[in-house]
Amino acid sequence: MIFDREISIYSNVSDTKGSVGTLRDFLNIGQQNKDYIDRLRQTSGDERKEMKLKLPCATISGLFGKRGKQGLIRHSGLIALDMDDVSDCAELIDKLADMDMVAYAGRSVGGNGVFAIVSIAYPEKHVQQWESLRRYFDSLGITVDPQTKDVARLRICSYDPEARVRFDAVPYKGVYTPPKPKPVTALRYYGSDETEARVSECCQQIAAYHTDLTNDYADWLRLGFALAELGEAGRGYFHTVSSQNQKYDREKCDRKFSECLRTASRCGIGYFFNRCKEYGITYKTERYESE
Repeated sequence: MIFDREISIYSNVSDTKGSVGTLRDFLNIGQQNKDYIDRLRQTSGDERKEMKLKLPCATISGLFGKRGKQGLIRHSGLIALDMDDVSDCAELIDKLADMDMVAYAGRSVGGNGVFAIVSIAYPEKHVQQWESLRRYFDSLGITVDPQTKDVARLRICSYDPEARVRFDAVPYKGVYTPPKPKPVTALRYYGSDETEARVSECCQQIAAYHTDLTNDYADWLRLGFALAELGEAGRGYFHTVSSQNQKYDREKCDRKFSECLRTASRCGIGYFFNRCKEYGITYKTERYESE
């Protein structure tokens, strides 16, 4: 049963070890702290924050050896979603209760927000399923707190006598797959600048074989600085190089190249050619020897 799934429960937000419990245990803890939570809901500002920090909490999405993504032992198949500053909590809870994947919907600890616990079909795709849920909720005019994407996100205990529970919640199967960016085709250079002609020739091969020279952010940045040695002419080549990576974002790439143009760097065009050589990409030197 969904409410018997194991999660990690902590005595407060400072507790990093926690203990093994179930979703049912955690919801009951909220009921046990009813009087304290009622007092908390009458406070505001720093006092409210301090009171929240003292309450028990849990990682709804799984059992952890230590807090943090790397400490996940077993996913619970659940995701907790926050909706903050809700104008009509009762109305939203009713709306969530009509969704067959929502196992629990109730007020958050402050009383002005709502949280929903959703059963998911593919725990190994936690982030993709969270993103699919976020987009689905957004289409209904419901805004989900982006921080709830974190598998190790802590949920502070709460209680709501009007919470809605579904024991037979159906696992949500939506998985968001971001569209693959289309690699930028390298334009052939016909000018007289020898260095740019060589860069163009290498980029033709990079595009033809879909070769990704960017192992990580540092490599990508150095390639930006290297191609910035060509001035504005290097922008198109940087797009060609960057677009071979599945994380390519045209606007982000544009901004980064503009930063490279404005920032002095010792990483010159030689870095680009050396990086190409590591991947077996070279220009035909004989093309220039006869000139």
